[in-house]
Amino acid sequence: MTHSSEPAEAVKRVVLVAQSDRSIARNRDGLIRALVDRGHQILCIAPAFDHQHQRMLDMLGAKTIAFRPQPARFKFPGDSFLHDRQVASALAAILADWRADAMLTSGLPALVDAVAAARKANVGRVVALLNTPFDSPDDAGKPVASRRIALALQGSDRIVAHNEQIAREATAHLGNRPKRLASSHVVVVSGAGVDLVHHKASPLPAIDEGLVFLMISSLDLRRGVLDYCHAARELRSRGRRARFLFAGPDGAGPGAIPREKLSQFGSAVEDIGAVDDVRPLLARAHVCVHPAHAEGLPRVLLEALAAGRPLITTDIPGCRELVDERVNGCLVPPRDADALNAAIESFLKRPDLIASASRASRLKAERRCDIGDVNRVLLDAMGIR
Repeated sequence: MTHSSEPAEAVKRVVLVAQSDRSIARNRDGLIRALVDRGHQILCIAPAFDHQHQRMLDMLGAKTIAFRPQPARFKFPGDSFLHDRQVASALAAILADWRADAMLTSGLPALVDAVAAARKANVGRVVALLNTPFDSPDDAGKPVASRRIALALQGSDRIVAHNEQIAREATAHLGNRPKRLASSHVVVVSGAGVDLVHHKASPLPAIDEGLVFLMISSLDLRRGVLDYCHAARELRSRGRRARFLFAGPDGAGPGAIPREKLSQFGSAVEDIGAVDDVRPLLARAHVCVHPAHAEGLPRVLLEALAAGRPLITTDIPGCRELVDERVNGCLVPPRDADALNAAIESFLKRPDLIASASRASRLKAERRCDIGDVNRVLLDAMGIR
């Protein structure tokens, strides 16, 4: 008696392109692991790889190439047509030499160059991953060049968006899309997803010494860092019994905040600095705060949900999709200091509601943020089982 089985899928050579090594190593580690587990070969391309991120990718089994156009990062599309063509040609040579079967490019600054390069190199499957709003400037403060973005999206086989608003904007940019790119080829995922096994629900700390609020973010005005710090100082000045922790790396670009600026808030804000593992910090906190002005879908909020932490965040696309009002947290308008203060104070007045909000956050993470679900969408988009 013979047993039939499906033939094993041929090994695919997959390229991940992003504007930073951190974006690949921190946000796509689960995808790389899933691809390697299936026997596929992975090449990661970014302008540079520091020692830490290089080591992470080495351990995952991915190869890397530091691709440094002049200047040494992807310029925002539309800065210089000649520059874009030169960058695309140089990148196409790398893709052709590596014989790439599929490419996933993430972030608007890399999109135009990467898609043009993939088409020039005859890459079989090209996926555009959009993780920031279209009206977000790049690190140099440049606006999106809509026509160039539209052409890049039309040159993609599948578009994956981190929230519904980005998906709608992508569909609008497509205009008269090619027949091969149907509207169903714009799909939405819950950001980078979160590993619910690695990020387990964490017991809430005791409240005997007051509540602990936590913000994890790069030091960037667009993330609402100063909004959080001002709220902390205001509430502490009114005698509210609470601690306000901040953790995150230095910012970059025109929105960057010098770390020494946090010292202006005195003891109201405890600056912990950059951390590699957010789980111990989340375990110390009762509530996670993220008053961003514009976002895709912040990974730190997914990790906070998985830990079972209520959220205070802004009513903007991406962030709002993670909060059921007064069930697992609350939403405030961006740049609204009074509303942010009131939201924080609502937990100080009713700490007895935190336990139920904590359970609701974990359940929401399990329902819609599992990294396995996100990876299945990305693998399907790249034509990989």
